[in-house]
Amino acid sequence: MYFVILCAVAVIYYLIYARRFRKNALEGFEYSAKTSSHELYEGDEFYLYESIVNAKDMPMPNIRVETQLPYGLDFCLYDGESARRANRNRVESIFVLKPNNTVDRRWRIIAKKRGVYYLGSVHVTVSDLFGIIKIYTHYDMEKGHSNRITVLPKTIDIEKCFAPATDPYGDVTTNFNLLSDPLIWAGAREYVGGDPINKINWKSTARLHKPMVNIDEYNEKHSYDIIFNIQSQARENEGTVPQNTAISEMGISLCASIIDQSCTKGISVRLLANSVNEDNDGEYFISREYKDRGDLIHAMRMLAEMRSEISCRFERMLDKLLAEDILSKNRSIIIISPYVDKETADFTSALVDKGIDASIFVTSHRSTAIELPRSVPVFYKTYK
Repeated sequence: MYFVILCAVAVIYYLIYARRFRKNALEGFEYSAKTSSHELYEGDEFYLYESIVNAKDMPMPNIRVETQLPYGLDFCLYDGESARRANRNRVESIFVLKPNNTVDRRWRIIAKKRGVYYLGSVHVTVSDLFGIIKIYTHYDMEKGHSNRITVLPKTIDIEKCFAPATDPYGDVTTNFNLLSDPLIWAGAREYVGGDPINKINWKSTARLHKPMVNIDEYNEKHSYDIIFNIQSQARENEGTVPQNTAISEMGISLCASIIDQSCTKGISVRLLANSVNEDNDGEYFISREYKDRGDLIHAMRMLAEMRSEISCRFERMLDKLLAEDILSKNRSIIIISPYVDKETADFTSALVDKGIDASIFVTSHRSTAIELPRSVPVFYKTYK
């Protein structure tokens, strides 16, 4: 008899506890997140700081928090047995929150892809003491500076990643060249941070008692228009994401490298692309001009904010550039595209007829039999 009474009391007590738990389980629960850095380059790491608060008098005996990162960011986790690092974009953790208690956590994160991200998205599961009642919820922090991360695009070694089509086994002479010719010396100047060490002029340095570097000769016009095709292949429609995003990202890295070299050398450059950016309100995007080192960070932010979405087909963009007479003969044209088709060949021929210098960088390994003007140098992606 006493056992039956004890069981009845326990059931009644649990029903009262369960009712209160359902009503107050998430009351006083707070979540916030902030990052150790707000701007970095692809491949860099930063920390995410999470704060989970139970601001009520009732404990949370069994709480599971699943933190989800946007695609392009990964947690840096280590296997305890082999001490190997494993990257994944979500983690789960189970713990107990005492009454009026706070749990602070720190996660190490690697930025694998350029872009703009907002962190602070978690799935929360709260269970009662016996694991019978489960309450699910989702928290998304409001977008703000504290949880915003801008991942700037990485640059590549153009000379190693691209080879001229005219002479793949040696040097080639072109109408203009982004890279300086170290065999043609044009003088010396004072060393500036970022100059390569192998260009130091040791005789001038010893004579003037300050570091001096060689000034190499250039053949290029001192302004560029980069025309970037974000498509990964010809058969892609506007309003869609490129099928092979790796090829598109290679093109963006090449744009970043050319802009980096141009701004470092004081060469004016701007970008035209058939992609979506917060600043464009037309069919295609035209950036402002970037002229020196001070403009470089703004150019990298522009590339970071560029979304992988096709705003219009590449051939339509080329037609509009010719029709709207945006291109000038005192600016050299650099076309970056994963393929060269008839429309691209016709466009370069029209540029040559107008007296505009042009070159083409092909960012995929696809070969082409399209005939281009002889004065237009073509650089193909090399195999690694």
